[in-house]
Amino acid sequence: MKRLTITISVLAFSFSVKAQQAVVSTGGVDSASGGSLSYTIGQVVYESNTTSNGQVSEGVQQPYEIYDVTGVRDVVEMKGVELYPNPARDNLTIEIDHKTA
Repeated sequence: MKRLTITISVLAFSFSVKAQQAVVSTGGVDSASGGSLSYTIGQVVYESNTTSNGQVSEGVQQPYEIYDVTGVRDVVEMKGVELYPNPARDNLTIEIDHKTA
């Protein structure tokens, strides 16, 4: 009886286990001092659905765009608001009427 219960439990659990799987030609991870990059090449199936509420993409890896802002050229004067330093790298200080955030 105990063996039957264990067998049924294992079978029931195996039907509920899910995992991602993809057949790709190659892939890997490259690292440098500025960060790391993982990639896959040759993904056969890829689908993207876009609506007015947003976008959903299926696949192993999703694109992620990184922008490097080096400074602000057009500055609109706002009285009581200060942003510094410009250009900012890791931290940006915002002062509104001399209250720092």
